Parts: sequence; structure tokens; C-alpha cells
Amino acid sequence: MTVTVHRHTSCTTVWAPDQRKKDEPCSFDPTSSSARTWRQSIRAYLLPLIAQETPWLVSLQHRLRPHDATERPTRATQWLDHYFVVTSLLGNHNFFLLFLPVLFWLGWGLFTRTFVTVILGSIYWSGCAKDWLALPRPPAPPLNRLTWSKSHGFEYGFPSSHTSYMISVALFLGQQAVTSEWSAPWAPFKTACLVLLALLTATIIFGRLYCGMHSVTDIVGGALLGTWWWAVVYAFMPAFDQYLTSGHSSVPLTTAAVTGFMAYILPRPQGPCPCFKDSYACLGVLAGIWVATWRFAHHPVAAGVGFPLATIRYEYATLGLRITMLRIVTGLGILLIWKTLAQAALAAVVSACLPGPQQVTLTKAQMNTATDESPKKPTPPDPTLYYIQNICRIVVYGGVGFIACFTAPVSFEILGLGLGQL
Repeated sequence: MTVTVHRHTSCTTVWAPDQRKKDEPCSFDPTSSSARTWRQSIRAYLLPLIAQETPWLVSLQHRLRPHDATERPTRATQWLDHYFVVTSLLGNHNFFLLFLPVLFWLGWGLFTRTFVTVILGSIYWSGCAKDWLALPRPPAPPLNRLTWSKSHGFEYGFPSSHTSYMISVALFLGQQAVTSEWSAPWAPFKTACLVLLALLTATIIFGRLYCGMHSVTDIVGGALLGTWWWAVVYAFMPAFDQYLTSGHSSVPLTTAAVTGFMAYILPRPQGPCPCFKDSYACLGVLAGIWVATWRFAHHPVAAGVGFPLATIRYEYATLGLRITMLRIVTGLGILLIWKTLAQAALAAVVSACLPGPQQVTLTKAQMNTATDESPKKPTPPDPTLYYIQNICRIVVYGGVGFIACFTAPVSFEILGLGLGQL
């Protein structure tokens, strides 16, 4: 395994307002007169803090990453590099989203919906803050950046998205371990889970400093954001989930309105920062889950009395290991097929509907925004393309959420992988 060390500075150029397209259709404009004062005041306060931390971060990296006389990393340095890069993947939201559908298919309905909301909400809001403030990461050089994906180096720094969702996830899982009835009889197990959770959270957060990806200011901002979002979910998710499972006809309209509004207020990226891609994907998944929950709550496949609404029934004693694994493989296969076919179909439709010159622009911009490779020079997103791609992204990921919470559970019963409720 090779750890990539980047010695370049990425996403540190902040465009002046006059360099932006005046006619770009916009969501929330961070350079508008109403927002400029807030944005400039916050930037004026935080930028000096980030600059002041750079010498300390360089000193920290030099102490923790010793090199020999030939400037080659020692074996201990290589081990630490691999450790913190790999553990950063555990703090990546894609890691959590891989197994969250599995939890839902194993009967953890309300828990999974809340968990997904915690994760995706923290990613959405941290992406909003990054694109709005456009605060650079600590400069490299003099720092060395260790990252698994090149695209991470093109994101802005404040707040740290890894920190925001790890803090929100740690608070949520810690709260579940302390308050849930299933953990009450197993005090040693509960204590062990809390200790492991604390160690994982501390490792991932400190790893952002070790890898040269964030400053302490970024970490503090991410921690505050993650704590705020967990508190919001803790306070309002029970009532909101009750509304989703009520069967009220207004749920789809509410979902569309909320999704549209949250997409509208997203700040326009001021450089080649890929944060907005994750934000739109998060909105799509949440919208799909909300509609699927509304549809599944009173479906015959859903669990009945004694279970939270919109929960799939699962009994290991009845289904066994073989059927359980088949359910997981089938569900993940359906998700993979949908994502692959939907992306290809929507790309073909968009290319066919756009005039010739715009098709060329679409292809070039897709190369800049839909892959891990980011352009070396900041270029403003094309206004027409910007909205088409985002709509497609919401549709694709909305399907992912809907399939995970409705289509897959129903398919299990049809394919004989359920408890025979159809």
C-alpha cells in the first residue's frame, strides 16, 4: 500500500467577487451584500489563526515523522503514515454508508434512519461552511499532506468534515450505548464500546493534524458543528420520524420542498472544491429515505405491533446465516445496479437534450467535477451544467435511499429471502 504525500498547495486561491460570473444562477450567494459582511468578518478572524498555527503544525509533523540523514522516512514514520491514512478511511462517511443499509435490512429501522441523518447532515453542513468561507488548508509545503485520495486536497479546510461527522457519530453512538435497553444488561460490553469509540474518534481527529490536512482551528470548528448537528437530531428526529411514518399525503411534497430549499441555499464553490458533490448526494439519499419511509411504514412487509414503524422484520433464528448473507448480497447488488444504470442513463439523456456546444462543456466539466482529478487552475462552474449535474446527482442518490429502505425489503419477500409476509 502506498501513501500519497502531496507537497503542493491546493484550493488556497480565493476568487475575488468580480472574477465570478454575474449571471450564474445561484443558490445562496456568499458574496451578496447581505452575506458579505458576515463572511468577511468570520474570514478576517479565522485566517490569522490558521496562519499562526502553521509553524506549530510543521514542528509537530517534524517531531512525529522523523527522517534519517538521507531525508528518507524511517520505518516508524512509514508505519504511522499508513496507520493514520487508513484510519482516516474509517472516518470517511462512505465507510459508514456501506454498512448502514445492511443494518436496516437486519431490522434496525429507526436506529439506521437516525444514524444516516446524523452522518449525512454533518457532511452537508460542513460542506456548506467550507464552500461559503473558502478558508484554505494549512499550506503544503512546508507541510506534507498524506491522503488516500487526491480530491481531498482540493477541498477547503474549515471546518474539518472528518471531525464534524466523527464527533456527531461518536455522540450518537455513545448516547445509544448509554440509553438503549439492549445494552443495559451488558455493562462491561457497553464500557468497552465507549472506550473503543473514544479511541477511534481521537485517532481520526488527531490524524488530520498528523497528515497535514487540517489546522487546530479546523478541528475545533468541525467539533462544534458536529456537536450542534447531533443536538438538532437528538431533539427533533423522533418527531420528524413520526411524521414520516404517519402516512400523511404531504410527506412527498414536504420532502421535495425541503430538498429544493437545501439545494438552493448551498453556496457556489469559489474554486475547484468538490464539497458540493457530497452535499447534493447527501440531499438525494435523505430525500429517498424519507419517501421510502413514508411508503414502507404501512406496507405488509413492515414489522407490526411491538416494532417501530417502517422497520423490516428480521429473525436470525428463522432465516439463518445463509439467507441473511443472501439478503445482504442481493440488496447491495440492487443498489449497485441502480447506481450504475441510473448514472449512465441520465448522462445519455442530458447529452441528447443539450445542444452541441453545451454537450462539449458538459463533458469537460464532468471530468473536473465527477472524478477524483481536479483541475490545476480554478475555473468557475458553467451555470447550465451546474444545475443539470446536481439534479442528476439528487435523482441517482435519491434512488439509492429509496431502494435501501423500500425496494430491497420488498424484493427480499418476493425472492423468498424474507419471513413470508407477502
